[in-house]
Amino acid sequence: MFDIIIIGHLTHDDIKIEGRDFLRLLGGTAAYSSLMASRLGASVGVVSKIGRDFDFTETLRDYGVDLKGLRVVEKETTVFENVYERCRRRIQRVKHMCEDISLR
Repeated sequence: MFDIIIIGHLTHDDIKIEGRDFLRLLGGTAAYSSLMASRLGASVGVVSKIGRDFDFTETLRDYGVDLKGLRVVEKETTVFENVYERCRRRIQRVKHMCEDISLR
C-alpha cells in the first residue's frame, strides 16, 4: 500500500544555455512530485509510460520511488527542450511525446 500514487509523464528535460553544451536531466511533474514525497517520508508509486531510452529509472529507485506502475513502450520518452537565452527568457518546446497514460 502506498501513501501516494503519482500519475503522469516522467520526462527527459534537455537544457540548452547559450554558449554551453546541452544537458539532459530527469524531468516531469511525476518525477518532481514523487521524489519530493519520497524525501518527505511517504511511500510513493508512479504510474507512467516511458520509452526504452529513459535514463533515470535507477535514480528514482535510489530515492525509494516504486516503479512497478511503469510501462516501457516502443515510442520514445517524452522530451522537453528548454532553451535559456541571455535575456533570461526560456523557450520550451516538446521534442517527443510518449504514449498517453491510461489506467486500463
